[in-house]
Amino acid sequence: ATYVASSLVGGTKYPWLEYLPKNAPHLETKVKQQLRLLSSEESALGSPPHAPDELSDFTFDWNIWDKHYIDNCLFDDPQLGEVGTSLIPSQMEEKEFWENYAKHLHVICKAVVAQHNEIIAMQAEEAAAAALKAEEAAILQNVGNKGEVQARGGHTSGAGPKEKMDKSRRKANSVAVLDDAMRRDIQAFEKELMDELGEDFDQTVIVGKGDKLELADMEDLEEELSAILEGDDNFPEGGR
Repeated sequence: ATYVASSLVGGTKYPWLEYLPKNAPHLETKVKQQLRLLSSEESALGSPPHAPDELSDFTFDWNIWDKHYIDNCLFDDPQLGEVGTSLIPSQMEEKEFWENYAKHLHVICKAVVAQHNEIIAMQAEEAAAAALKAEEAAILQNVGNKGEVQARGGHTSGAGPKEKMDKSRRKANSVAVLDDAMRRDIQAFEKELMDELGEDFDQTVIVGKGDKLELADMEDLEEELSAILEGDDNFPEGGR
């Protein structure tokens, strides 16, 4: 006798729907494609899959399968009935056949869902990277706009970071306070701080050398530089 579904039980209750997220209906198509390949090879359902790790959380309730899933699976995939006719009962009992099928289905569904989750995670990472890049571009654009307005004689809430850095460099260089190595250190540190601080960087400059670089208030530094230029004896030799 041919092993076929007597009727579609309980509407469309299929075992793979227990594994798949409801917001990703396209995954059902992928699972069913894999199950079609499984039922096309009689030998595949003659034994359980060789996947002990994937089956570590597998459970099988024969009563639920017998009541809800078997007829529906046969209805969905007539080819599965042909394999069952060949194997039952000559090579195995009906319960063993369906437990093998359920194990294969378990492994297939877990693989499909895992791949789906990896794609979602990758898309989230790409979106976060794109948002960060856009934010950085906006900050750089804002800094550039401030500098452009200043260059054209316009007004902003204060001198841009480029103008302040150039002013402090001209004063310092005029009295040979900064040597070449110190300027290279400051330039690298300024760039790093501008990337991190954005507009907050407007109120600071950098002093020191090597691993002793530190932040200083712009107005305080200008007063100290003015004191150097005017020959203030109270200002310590060598600066800060």
